[in-house]
Amino acid sequence: MESNNVIQAAQPQAQPQTTPQPQTLSALIKSPAVKERFAEVLKTKGDSFLASVLTTVNNSALLQKAEPTTILSAAMVAASLELPIVPSLGFAALVPFRDGKTGVCVCQFQIMARGLVQLALRTGQYRKIEVEAVHTGEIKSRNRFTGDIEFGEATDNNVVGYLGFFELCNGFRKFLYMSNEEISEHAQKYSQTAKRGFGLWVDNFDAMARKTVLKLLLAKWGPLSVEMQTALLRDQSTETDGDTQPTYVDNTPLAEETPAPPSFAEDIKSSMATSVRS
Repeated sequence: MESNNVIQAAQPQAQPQTTPQPQTLSALIKSPAVKERFAEVLKTKGDSFLASVLTTVNNSALLQKAEPTTILSAAMVAASLELPIVPSLGFAALVPFRDGKTGVCVCQFQIMARGLVQLALRTGQYRKIEVEAVHTGEIKSRNRFTGDIEFGEATDNNVVGYLGFFELCNGFRKFLYMSNEEISEHAQKYSQTAKRGFGLWVDNFDAMARKTVLKLLLAKWGPLSVEMQTALLRDQSTETDGDTQPTYVDNTPLAEETPAPPSFAEDIKSSMATSVRS
């Protein structure tokens, strides 16, 4: 895996008589091996991307607690998709999580709604793609068999759900509406932090709701480029040294809890497979 290559290339050579000290993120970023790997992906933009990673981490007390190698792995996923990780831009994010099994703080890659829109537009197959908050009265009815929606006028400013929509250049179009209750149930099913009442689902429900609706819509019905498939499957994943497959930390229960349901990534794979078959 490309991100694992970054970790392995950046690791210091073992010294026979001394115990190697863990390297800081700043030291790893300055290492020639890491600079070279990011330059291979981003060409002349590699140094500026790594600078944005360091700035983002320095501005977050929680990210500073994460294992540096997992930060670089998450950053490499964003780099390979050519998505900036500056939080204010809303394309992708580096998110710290405590691994419930090991107690170690790790960093995961998360794509956001704007990043999904960007990847979809790059395919050249999407004429329109949107995700918006829905207010009371704006959706009068929806046909669960055809997906058709009858729209109305908002009666107040209360957000009751979110609507994702795309139209392809060939004329095919699809809507997906989820109420706040449906989105919250989804979060409770797939996110341990949401279940415990903290994290992004609590701090920024609007951003997570938009991303979730759009992600489900595209995974089920949208034509997916290789970039889009990578983004969907690597979303909310983390990698540590020696991993051969990404781990979905926020879906991992603590030892005393009952086993988690199939991960969101597994459901996404099923949706993508169904989309391909149909």
